[in-house]
Amino acid sequence: MIGLAVTVAGLIGLTILAHFVRDEAGGIRNALSPSFWHERSIGYDEYEPDLAWFRRGPREKKEVCLTLDDGPHGLCTQQELAILKKEGVRATFFVVGKRMVEHPALIKRMIAEGHEVGNHTQNHPRLSTIPLADVRRELEQCNDEFVQITGRRMALFRPPGMRDNKAILELARSMGYQTVDWNVGAHDFTPNKKDPKVTPEMLEASKATPDQIADRVVSNIKNGSLILLHDQLATAAALPKIIHVLRAKGYKFVTCSEALTHIDHPIMVVANPMVHDAHLAANIPSSKDDSVVPAFREMPASTPESRKERAQHL
Repeated sequence: MIGLAVTVAGLIGLTILAHFVRDEAGGIRNALSPSFWHERSIGYDEYEPDLAWFRRGPREKKEVCLTLDDGPHGLCTQQELAILKKEGVRATFFVVGKRMVEHPALIKRMIAEGHEVGNHTQNHPRLSTIPLADVRRELEQCNDEFVQITGRRMALFRPPGMRDNKAILELARSMGYQTVDWNVGAHDFTPNKKDPKVTPEMLEASKATPDQIADRVVSNIKNGSLILLHDQLATAAALPKIIHVLRAKGYKFVTCSEALTHIDHPIMVVANPMVHDAHLAANIPSSKDDSVVPAFREMPASTPESRKERAQHL
């Protein structure tokens, strides 16, 4: 009987542990890693300061970020903006430079309606496969297009497909960017069939209906989730259900810059600052420079009380 009780207790413990870490990429493996718990204890699971890498919002707050990648496109971006305006939700759009040129009015509308616009490169390449000089050029060209359209610059960045490495993240930080990750995806993108990493399952998932897209999001949501959606018609049709269901569950939608001010060691970000201010248009210090970085700065460190509150959620 004692052995059975121990076995049952062990299974219950593993079940609880799996439930606790199931939103982490490494699952149980991470839960058994001291470095995993160290990262969580100092807040690096939310934000990696050396790389300016925003990995997730705070677990203590019932809020999520809605992000949309790969636009703008004509019809679906218009539909997304109309839905977001009707629902009173502000999102963060990670846009591709060559598509901005085709739809400048949509970029202006994003800014006018209170959304944030981030850099998703000029041509949407797999950054980890190209020289670092070309990565810089991709970011510069995309930002230049945005400046020409809006008179503002970009301070948020998401690598296409999150195909990145430490050198890319360090470069982005040295250019004044916060790199924004994601942790809840709808698998709503259209894969490149020639990409050897694209599996049959990925191709099948890309054919999802609006209901399937919405269900994938709401079934995996957590406090602090960074939701990844893509600029396409089925996703636009899924937006109302995503918004309504998550609001019914008590979640609040915030932009990425808002979420950054709520993490354990808050970061103040101006997502799209005007460039006519000399200090914002100036060259950005490198990642090894501890001086204040234009367009974003670290806020005061968390208090003992906030750290104690956070520890209760570990």
